[in-house]
Amino acid sequence: MRRLLEQWQRDGRRLVLNCFCLAVVGVALVTGEAGLRGELRASSAMAARIEAVPRDHGQFLVRGFGGSRRGFAHFARQLIPSNEPFRLVQPARDNPHQRRVCQPGVPGGEHFWMVYSLVPRPKTCDPKARWTVYLGIAPGPLPPGARAHVFNHRPDLVVVERDGAR
Repeated sequence: MRRLLEQWQRDGRRLVLNCFCLAVVGVALVTGEAGLRGELRASSAMAARIEAVPRDHGQFLVRGFGGSRRGFAHFARQLIPSNEPFRLVQPARDNPHQRRVCQPGVPGGEHFWMVYSLVPRPKTCDPKARWTVYLGIAPGPLPPGARAHVFNHRPDLVVVERDGAR
């Protein structure tokens, strides 16, 4: 009888320990599930806010760069193949009639906006690049065989294709 009582006490302690462990795991699961619901709700709300952000032909709009320049970025994306590099020419900040390529002194916001708009096309400083984008400045005389793609009759928004073949 004594052995039976000792056995019952050991089993009782195990039962209490097992119930305690089960309660701890249960509380952790309930708490984790509640936290997960909150995180999923927050993620859904963030995705909805991002989806509601206005876009121009799939690209996020950047404040201050509107109208024809946004349309020009879409125009350039249609012309330049996604695997080919492009050269970006802009007016100098201190002299709007001077062309600048890969040098300091260009309007930085416009420069980075255009590079961003043409992703995944890599930007290059190579003067022999097949594609040259003139942003805010007319290209001037073109080399032989080059073809200018003028956007909306704007001489300061031009994509030049060097070899003329697409």
